[in-house]
Amino acid sequence: MEILDTLKQRLSVKSQQLRRYKEANGRKQQNRIFTTNEKTYYRNLKSERRSDCHDTLPDKQALIAFWVSTWGNAVKHNLKVSWIRRKETRVSNVTAMEHSPITTEQVSRLNAKTLNWKAPGPDGINNFWIKRFTAAHSYLAHHFNQFMEDAGNIPDFLVQGITYLLSKSHDC
Repeated sequence: MEILDTLKQRLSVKSQQLRRYKEANGRKQQNRIFTTNEKTYYRNLKSERRSDCHDTLPDKQALIAFWVSTWGNAVKHNLKVSWIRRKETRVSNVTAMEHSPITTEQVSRLNAKTLNWKAPGPDGINNFWIKRFTAAHSYLAHHFNQFMEDAGNIPDFLVQGITYLLSKSHDC
């Protein structure tokens, strides 16, 4: 009887080791795919969802009500709380970081690292064209430097965003 219990315990230990190995190996494989090809990674994630899952979209009124309740109400914070004064005192002697100007070469080098056909921003221009239109890189560097010197000078379209509601249901 003891031999049977010992064998069961060994089997349990080995099965747990195998399970942990498979999970770790799966994470490593996902990391490798993500670093080499993000598109494939996200496609694999999408295909892992159950095929019988049917997400129902909320109606327009429900979406509007949700986002108005989230973003539509101005919140007044108490700015006289003690922890804010302590933080202000702590950082009051910190000197501002010096701005080193952004060069055209830096803009070109960083543009080269961007993915060509990702969704364009509000300007509607894909990274592919920004990479190839090298005459604009000096102008981009100039404007980036202006924005660093005077943050109030940044156009609204550069700091706008779009929020998408994504389902995080565990059933699907």
